[in-house]
Amino acid sequence: MEYAGSVGILLTVTLLTWLSTRRPEVAGIAASLCLLAGALFELGFGTVSLLFTGGGALVLAASVVAAARVGVFRLEGKRDLRVWRLAARPFALLFIPLDLLWGRRVVLVVAGLVCLVFIALDVYRHASRRRLAAMYKKGEERRFSSMTFFLLALFLGFLVFPGGLPFLPLAFSTVGDLCGKLLGLRFGLTPLYREKTVQGTLAFLAGSLLAGWVLHRLLDPPLVFVLSGAPFAAAVELLSVRLDDNFSVLLITGGFLAALRYFFGV
Repeated sequence: MEYAGSVGILLTVTLLTWLSTRRPEVAGIAASLCLLAGALFELGFGTVSLLFTGGGALVLAASVVAAARVGVFRLEGKRDLRVWRLAARPFALLFIPLDLLWGRRVVLVVAGLVCLVFIALDVYRHASRRRLAAMYKKGEERRFSSMTFFLLALFLGFLVFPGGLPFLPLAFSTVGDLCGKLLGLRFGLTPLYREKTVQGTLAFLAGSLLAGWVLHRLLDPPLVFVLSGAPFAAAVELLSVRLDDNFSVLLITGGFLAALRYFFGV
């Protein structure tokens, strides 16, 4: 049953990636990542696993080269974008091993200090009317940045939710958000709600499912948390209009998972 669930999730991730891009090169990247993850976690270390891993690595390399040749990764002129901010977001996942190795107090101190730095930068640029264009988007001239909202949500998530409950929401709001923004900006043509697109939402769901499944295999949060939490996080991201989705996804999804545990004993 566990194996069938894993295969189902990985096939779903590949299908969602294909539906969100309609590009075989991008679907190939997703499929090869799923193949590598499946070989590592489901087959263990052996001859069969090595064969699947080698095949996945070859498919991944070929897909990345093909995607680069047709300009899949080209994001020039795509709205008010700061690529380095997208690239930096996954580093927030390091708070998970930090929590496991050194405890919640260390996580809260580090996350709190980083959050205070970004709050101070926001206060400074609003008080001095300096835009700091290299760091902040034009749309953030009159409000706190999405980076600050994300770091505040991260701090509050680890403060409020016990044990491993913050881990999956953090994965959804990092990997899912990264996939949703990258593929949504590049391939988002079908409006869904406000500025959100069908393609971006499907990509967010695909990234969230893959990241959630990896965490499930590494740290063993309930599979039902992955299967229900990823679509819930995608819905929160889609419907967050007045409230910044960088803040809402992590905290509201964390509350949803906490409610599942409290009311249903998951």
